[in-house]
Amino acid sequence: MPPRTLLLLAFLSLPILLLTSHAQKPHNTSLCTTSSCGTTTITYPFRLRSDPPDCGFPDPFFALECHTNSPIITIGSQHYNVQAITYGNYSIRLTDPGITPGNYSTCPTYPSLDYGNSSQYMTSVYIYNIYFAFITCSRPVNNPAYVANPSCGNATAFPNASQVYGYVAENVNAYNNLDKSCVVDKEVHASSATPFEVRTYPYSTIHDFLSHGFEFSWYQVYCGDCNPANGRCSVENGKVRCRHYCFEHTPLSERSFRCKLEYYYPYIFLIILPAIGKIQFNPDEFVNDKSTNLLNFGLLPRWNLTAEMLVWSFICCCRSAVQKKKAARRCFHGGRRR
Repeated sequence: MPPRTLLLLAFLSLPILLLTSHAQKPHNTSLCTTSSCGTTTITYPFRLRSDPPDCGFPDPFFALECHTNSPIITIGSQHYNVQAITYGNYSIRLTDPGITPGNYSTCPTYPSLDYGNSSQYMTSVYIYNIYFAFITCSRPVNNPAYVANPSCGNATAFPNASQVYGYVAENVNAYNNLDKSCVVDKEVHASSATPFEVRTYPYSTIHDFLSHGFEFSWYQVYCGDCNPANGRCSVENGKVRCRHYCFEHTPLSERSFRCKLEYYYPYIFLIILPAIGKIQFNPDEFVNDKSTNLLNFGLLPRWNLTAEMLVWSFICCCRSAVQKKKAARRCFHGGRRR
């Protein structure tokens, strides 16, 4: 293959390198042993508090305790039961310690999840979350959005009342239709991989939702310096990957070397194109014998493309790929703002 052709192909491959992502490196735990608590396997980024600190992610959130064969996670001053840790999708499922599966007289312990003390490395797994409000009233309330729950009424909410009445409702319904004789005592939520039906659930179903628990994802522990470097970290095909984007609103002086190179790419192209000259593109230079036979039979077109045609076709493909990614960036500086 002629050297000038190789030079052109190398230059054309530059945008592809700018658009690619890379997998984040896993933590080296070769010197650590896998722990367990009951039926739950505990390994990086989690560890038992009795394990060496290097065997878990350096955040107190990931240090678990084991009580009567049940793993416990601490969020601020709250302690939740760990129902499952799924390492394949980087998730952990938690339940309130006051909820006992099948025992519908049990009530949540905590008034709400202490998000202020949760780890920055934890994010919601599912987009489908349902929030329930436990309500205490000083008198009976006839509201179709309220589900009677006599076991979880909070007598301290109305100390002068001879009797209190407990209800459960979805958060939105609770606040939009809150009776003057009622207060919201607790707010809890559950997660699901499928959408929740928009209807009033019986309390047994609500209790089953809470018994299943709510889930967090901890894939952020593998993101490293991806986010600080204007990257977007996500899980793709079971692996944590980092994609870097160049944003138009970022001043050129603050952009990374890769983004500066993307910015100057068309200008570099205009400079080196005269040096490369017009190169006739012959498909026979890039195919093997079997493909060449297809060319001879007329099954593949035999085109002669100049360097300019090849470059501008490639730029159009590049711009289309970027638009599909819906990223706030340009494939080619000087193009119209998306």
